[in-house]
Amino acid sequence: MTDIIQLMKAKDEKGLSLLYDSYAPALLGIIVRIVKNKPIGEEVLQSTLLKAWDSIELYDHNKGNFFTWLATIARRKALDKVRLKGYQRQMDNEELVDTSINLVSNQEETELIDTQRLLSSLNENHRVILDMIYLQGYTHKDTAQTLELPLGTVKTRLRIAIKLLRESLEGEKELFLGSFLLLIILIVLIWA
Repeated sequence: MTDIIQLMKAKDEKGLSLLYDSYAPALLGIIVRIVKNKPIGEEVLQSTLLKAWDSIELYDHNKGNFFTWLATIARRKALDKVRLKGYQRQMDNEELVDTSINLVSNQEETELIDTQRLLSSLNENHRVILDMIYLQGYTHKDTAQTLELPLGTVKTRLRIAIKLLRESLEGEKELFLGSFLLLIILIVLIWA
């Protein structure tokens, strides 16, 4: 990872290639969950990688790990795309696209965490809120309106869900830092 960062800071194109090879599948998984369309997700991925390339000097390892920084850029780019006025019209005009993609592809076994087990440890109220806010791109306010809950309740359930996931992962910290994309995004965004 440090090699990638150093190469990117030196504007060596090998850094961009390594960035793509190392992080593209995971970032695409995050993006497609939000935009719900793989071809558009690939466009957003390209934009994300170029943004990371152009703003690598802004990355500060003291504020979080490299993947967290990349995932935050990816999530924001995806949400920006979804919020464009013409996006929904474009989605309505397209054929149904199979948007199921393997969120964790070609990862080494040591980098995998049983996300199903982790998420199933949460009750339905917490799981739904996590999904809506961090995987579907809803705002806290939109989530509250959709679920017909007070905004404070949504925020409290989200905070509890993140706390429970953190506790579940306490013994798997190294594994967690390298592979559990969703939780990293959640932690950074909730405390940012």
